[in-house]
Amino acid sequence: SARRGVREVASILLFIPIFFIGPAIAQLARNAEEISRLLPAVAGWLRFTPLGAWAGVPASLEKHDVVGAVIGLLVALATLGLGWWLYARTLQRAIVTPPHVTASASSKGLGWIGRFPATPTGAVAGRSLTYWLKDPRYAASIAVIPMLVILYVFVIPSLGSDIPEMAFILGPLVGALMGFSISADISYDSTAFALHVLTGVRGVADRTGRVIALFCVGVPLVLIAAIVPVAVSDQWSLLPAVLGASLGALMTSGGLASIASARWTYAVPLPGESPFKTPQGAGMRMMLTQMALFFAILITCLPTLALYLAAIVTGNPAFGWGALACGLGMGAGMLWLGIWLGGRWFEAREPELMQAVVLNR
Repeated sequence: SARRGVREVASILLFIPIFFIGPAIAQLARNAEEISRLLPAVAGWLRFTPLGAWAGVPASLEKHDVVGAVIGLLVALATLGLGWWLYARTLQRAIVTPPHVTASASSKGLGWIGRFPATPTGAVAGRSLTYWLKDPRYAASIAVIPMLVILYVFVIPSLGSDIPEMAFILGPLVGALMGFSISADISYDSTAFALHVLTGVRGVADRTGRVIALFCVGVPLVLIAAIVPVAVSDQWSLLPAVLGASLGALMTSGGLASIASARWTYAVPLPGESPFKTPQGAGMRMMLTQMALFFAILITCLPTLALYLAAIVTGNPAFGWGALACGLGMGAGMLWLGIWLGGRWFEAREPELMQAVVLNR
């Protein structure tokens, strides 16, 4: 836990089982009778494991199973001895030879910045992509994607097997969420935003670089979320519609988020803090900004979503190709508008943005 990366990854991994407590309880309730028949057999084996050895000893004696009680007692004592040995070793290492951070080969060089063109846009894209891959606040956004897929697996059986079309919402939903995730980019920069101000990065270069980093991570995830339901259901005729709605949602939300992050900032967890921390004073402003942005994304995507739903309901390929053309066309237009308008607001509000991130700190 002395290493920052270990702490950050652990906080995200611990959040995942908490996220699934509700669906897991619902699933257990639906299969309560079958599970109750398995519990005695599971308990019989658990009494010979470290998890149930201590409780299994009196249970074995009550059944006059002396051999089982002796085996359980040996397992329990061995577990206690191993735990004590591990505790002593860990305590000795923490007190006598505490871990220290040293420079490694992975911390040398320019990293992702060196893999992009040597331009302002390339530098912003490389730095933003580094955030996506190493900053737990961005990793938490990516972790939501597999959660949605797994949650779908839990929810659909409870709603009935006659509505597999609900799986097709994953692509547009993932696209909208991925694009929305850069709406707080400048807030996440914190005082590092001074790099952009002092070097005179143009607004269009800043907005474009952040969108490129988003697409490097978001496009593969959106394609997976869009294609997998089509492949599983074997409804390949819907692929154009799903791709149009999904990629259109990604580009539209990315463009609108580029405007929002240049116009509004709010308090977010600082670098190194837990990604699930709620900073003081962030509640109302953050809620209003995010609600307005989600509403704008929904309204802008309505034409594509209408064609998309028509293709699913009617099965007419013409609606599918129309959704693809509308999604890509309107998405590209909104992305261009977002980069251009967000870039202009970025240049006009640089002092205010810098002051805002300093105050949020």
